Amino acid sequence: MSQENQSVLFTPKGLNITTKIVAFYAAFYIITSIVPFLTGERESNVLMPDNLYTPVYFIAAIHAVVLLISVVTLWLKKQSWVVTLFLIAVILACRFAYQEIANWVYATF
Repeated sequence: MSQENQSVLFTPKGLNITTKIVAFYAAFYIITSIVPFLTGERESNVLMPDNLYTPVYFIAAIHAVVLLISVVTLWLKKQSWVVTLFLIAVILACRFAYQEIANWVYATF
């Protein structure tokens, strides 16, 4: 297969774009999960349990690690498909196993 016929996804440029998408998604999740904390939404509702957002903050911490790893790999220009696919798997596991993670966080913390 020549370079002209190769898919853009499987090139170094595609790896760079995929790693950037992972970093942007992790940053987006972190921002959207801390906004209720910063705006005081938690304090305005007295019926809301104190530990309601604990799983969200736990998963935001996982996304912070994902963001850190992806930014470091982008900054050092040492992207690897193994690392990027692992980060994507971590994000997908957080999305698909949210309820199990939430139950574990409620039981642990």
